[in-house]
Amino acid sequence: MGVMCGRLCGPGIHTESAHRTDEDKILHYLNTLSAQEMRQEKNISLRLSELLCQYRELNGPFQTLKDVEKIKYIGFKSFKTLCERLTAGSVKTQKVSMDSEDSFWKYISPELTPQFIQSIATVTSLEFSLDSVYFSTITQDLQVLDWNHINLLTSNCQKQTPSHILDEAVRVYKHLPKSSIILIENRVSRKITTAYLQYLLFIARLQMALQTLINEDLTTSGQHKVFHIKDSFVTKSFHLRIGGERVSGQNIVQQIQEYEFSPAVSAAAKFWHRYNELDQDVVKERYANCLLLSLAFCRQVFVNKSLSSTDRIQQ
Repeated sequence: MGVMCGRLCGPGIHTESAHRTDEDKILHYLNTLSAQEMRQEKNISLRLSELLCQYRELNGPFQTLKDVEKIKYIGFKSFKTLCERLTAGSVKTQKVSMDSEDSFWKYISPELTPQFIQSIATVTSLEFSLDSVYFSTITQDLQVLDWNHINLLTSNCQKQTPSHILDEAVRVYKHLPKSSIILIENRVSRKITTAYLQYLLFIARLQMALQTLINEDLTTSGQHKVFHIKDSFVTKSFHLRIGGERVSGQNIVQQIQEYEFSPAVSAAAKFWHRYNELDQDVVKERYANCLLLSLAFCRQVFVNKSLSSTDRIQQ
């Protein structure tokens, strides 16, 4: 295992003494860091850090790295990632690539106020299609609470009357998880056909009806809960390939699942099982878009804190 660790934990480890030093460092962190410290200081996922701490509580300190192999759900890739992150320095979260510090606020409408940002505990992103509404809900510390979709009753947008659309919106509203803020990505298309125009009108009317239901207390509170974000925000946040967003976006989700993404995102196994079982690539893309939009927002506003509410209050 020492040689294996040398291969996994960095290209500069070649000697047997270096292998031992590296293994000693990993064992030190495994036996001394709490689950929260593993997550914050070494960017270990919540699920993996909890598994490590649970093993330590039940069996005592880790004696060798072979003890890690005894833990269920830790395979080769997760072990490799664990070694790399425990031997690396302190985590430095990658910031979203923006033209300027204030440019994030140009992507979102209406404007987010500092007071509202302080009230945000959960973030839900929505993705609309003719037959379903997809959503993902995550917390400030990047824990996935829900990731699913809601089927619509009919996909014939030509026959949708205002009352039918409102009925659909009410169904979606009842099934959506409660959240502090709702995000909807605005898409721009350069090729508008008659059929696609009907699709756009249906989606726009459904969004408006749903937004009205979610903002039911707007007349008394004056606070919007639904915000629209330009699609270029996610593309720039994750450096997705222009024209290849579908594939590159799913690659980011794959990195998240394999604990190779920084900052670490925590998602229950049931969510990954559902995502991996999706048999249509377009559906997988919609699931990925929802997760990435929620993640990009939280990473920009809460994790990086370059655009924190405190900073904006002081401006």
